[in-house]
Amino acid sequence: MPGPTYAWTNIPSTDLDQDSPLTTTVLESYRKNQVHLKEILLGTGEYRGETPHVHDGREDGEIGAASSENILSDSAVSTGGAAYAWTTSGWTTNAANGFDTTTTAGHSSYQILYRQPAQSKAAFGTSGADIVIALYVKAQGTLPTAGELWFGLSDGSTSAYVAGCKGVIAFGSVTSAWKRFYMALSAKGGGAATDLRILLRNGTTAPNQKLWVTAVSANLGSSLTYWAPGMNESITAHVAWNYYSIGPPVFEKATSITNATAISGV
Repeated sequence: MPGPTYAWTNIPSTDLDQDSPLTTTVLESYRKNQVHLKEILLGTGEYRGETPHVHDGREDGEIGAASSENILSDSAVSTGGAAYAWTTSGWTTNAANGFDTTTTAGHSSYQILYRQPAQSKAAFGTSGADIVIALYVKAQGTLPTAGELWFGLSDGSTSAYVAGCKGVIAFGSVTSAWKRFYMALSAKGGGAATDLRILLRNGTTAPNQKLWVTAVSANLGSSLTYWAPGMNESITAHVAWNYYSIGPPVFEKATSITNATAISGV
């Protein structure tokens, strides 16, 4: 965006008292200051926003608040955390970074939506619902080059996903900084037989390559939202709460929303 046509002019109070004449200089300063403000607020050219405003959850979310609650029973991944802990197989938790994946195929972790199997089934009914699943991932040590991390919606299984509800994160797309991935699913989960849960799973074995995973969320709706703790979860139980400066910036728009990576369900 180019600079404004006119620099800002400070009009001294002595030019505005009742004994001062209304000079051409003062009026011209007012006019130029209005042009300055208009161009700063709206941009130049046709004086409109620099980019169109789109109500997609990326531009219009309120910083610090999710547009819908996190319907996970518990999004904390710390060992001392909440009443509804994640069920893990081969995954461990770390005080500062959340899940520590061993990158061995089949190792997994899951958490039920809405705390109880019956509640999770009832919430999605027979026709299903729109849901957005998101998580933060970063590499441990050397950047991984091979392997896959799977995440998505499962019906009571620790290995299989609901059709069209598995997101695949290639290790090659993970960096040494926290990066958010998300998957938007339309009308999924209807007619569940067992329960609906978020399942995280190592899709392939990648020796000596590890990842951190944290700030997992499941929100109803069709657009990405800001991270929020899970249902009935104490915010202080989440490992990232005390690590905002070095952990995932879960309430920061540039990373949490705008720069999140969309994954298509398979």
